[in-house]
Amino acid sequence: MIRLLSSIAVSFCWLAIAFGQAKMVPPSGVMPAIPAIPAIPVPGWLVYRNDTNVQIIVQASVFINKQEVRGAPHVINPKETAWDQVSQRGLKTITILDAATKRTLHREDVNYNGKDLIYSVQLDAAAMKAKKEVCLTLAPTTLANVAPGKNAAIQGNKK
Repeated sequence: MIRLLSSIAVSFCWLAIAFGQAKMVPPSGVMPAIPAIPAIPVPGWLVYRNDTNVQIIVQASVFINKQEVRGAPHVINPKETAWDQVSQRGLKTITILDAATKRTLHREDVNYNGKDLIYSVQLDAAAMKAKKEVCLTLAPTTLANVAPGKNAAIQGNKK
């Protein structure tokens, strides 16, 4: 029991040293083995605000083992906001569909690096002139522009 307690005390001393809380020199220059700490997922949010005048469907997806894994689709009315919680870093594909026809209006890969990604879905006037059809774009925005007080409704999905 005493041996276990002394082992725990030494471990806490080494943790204090690692975080700069104490100054301690190991006896005879021997460094204890510290187990590897696994990578901890960094949770964050993918936020979408519909700044168009039509109802849209937004769906995020990721590729795992060369297969697309889709998240829950969000039906978003004009001026509404939806979000997905994400926990793994890497590329996420955001697909925007027309709610009436289920036709893909925009598809874009975004890189989640641990910071919240906040987007405004807007009409792309330049692309609409060139293609003669409805085109949308994802415009990065700030949280202040999608705050709950500015929206008619908010919906979300925790994964």
